[in-house]
Amino acid sequence: MLDVILVQLIAVLLGVSVVQAGAKAGALQGGFKRTLAGAGATYTTGTALSGFSSTESFIRASLNGDLSIGGYLFVLGLLVVAFVWLINLFETRAVIR
Repeated sequence: MLDVILVQLIAVLLGVSVVQAGAKAGALQGGFKRTLAGAGATYTTGTALSGFSSTESFIRASLNGDLSIGGYLFVLGLLVVAFVWLINLFETRAVIR
């Protein structure tokens, strides 16, 4: 369950990054265009990440303890990166500067 949540969280963050980059370039002027671009980017990224069965299997094996402490550290590292990315998004209103 956590592997699916983690994949979707990364997909949303990448979708926000795409919309932000497009808005800075001046390509997405209206709210509808930004919403459509964000939804499309998030869906595409989520589908692509879920399609890589080896990535999902590796995260699932890490969570199940099949990779011992290294797997837990990997998942913890992914969660920390996603958490820092979210904090930067809320504090600076930018994913990447």
